[in-house]
Amino acid sequence: MTKLQVIGLPGAGKSTAIARFLNENNNYTRFRHLDIRFYQRFNKEEALASAIENSLLNVIAESACGVSSKGSIVVKVESKINVLYHRLLERDGEADVEYLNALKTQMIPAHYTLNNAEDLTGFLKLFFEGK
Repeated sequence: MTKLQVIGLPGAGKSTAIARFLNENNNYTRFRHLDIRFYQRFNKEEALASAIENSLLNVIAESACGVSSKGSIVVKVESKINVLYHRLLERDGEADVEYLNALKTQMIPAHYTLNNAEDLTGFLKLFFEGK
């Protein structure tokens, strides 16, 4: 099983790109999509790392900074701060640039870095399907 972590600041388009990939070929049956936002436990990072490591399916796990998980491959989605700022204002009604900059300093090292969410969709197809 492949364990892939997709990291990037909030508003970078991670969720949208992953959903597009999973929907295009009905990939929900072959993958487990994990999103740190949906963990209610106190230590979300630990819960996500455990879910990644214990999954019996291929995993696409998304979070802003990533988690320490043995054997996972990390893909970082970059976005310009001004683009993120406007997306977050639209989506959440607020954006905190200081918070975004703080998150950047906490990201785990990535094996691959992509320039935008559109590149992520293509990367997922190539990585998992060779297309």
